[in-house]
Amino acid sequence: MAAGSATDRSPDQRDVERLVDAFGSALEARDAAGMLATLAEDAVIIPSEGVTAYLGREAVDAFIHRLEHHARRYGWRWTERRVVVRGDAAWFVALGRENVEEDRREWTLPYCLTGAAVRTAAGWRLQMLHASEDRPARPKA
Repeated sequence: MAAGSATDRSPDQRDVERLVDAFGSALEARDAAGMLATLAEDAVIIPSEGVTAYLGREAVDAFIHRLEHHARRYGWRWTERRVVVRGDAAWFVALGRENVEEDRREWTLPYCLTGAAVRTAAGWRLQMLHASEDRPARPKA
């Protein structure tokens, strides 16, 4: 859900929101090709675990393919999104919850995704993603 109604936002803002949602849906489905299709060629991803930054296509591809086979499944549910567009660049923040599933256990934590998108000949693509989450103690089996 975004702040305000769909008519309060420009077509570009809605396109960037859909792009973030497409990445999130592909992540939840563990669809590496779907995630990669949303990214710019020289994308940067900084995941919520640690301080590692995956810079450029080769590093990002390797990270995405690890997510595809990771023991945990992730999903996002947004409560608020803000998108600012200036020409062919956009910045966004998405606030909500991350749903995590591993070994038949599930838990939810506060989550924030920030990033930038660029307009390309193929449409909007994610240039940078930076995730952060509140890291409570892991649930017991």
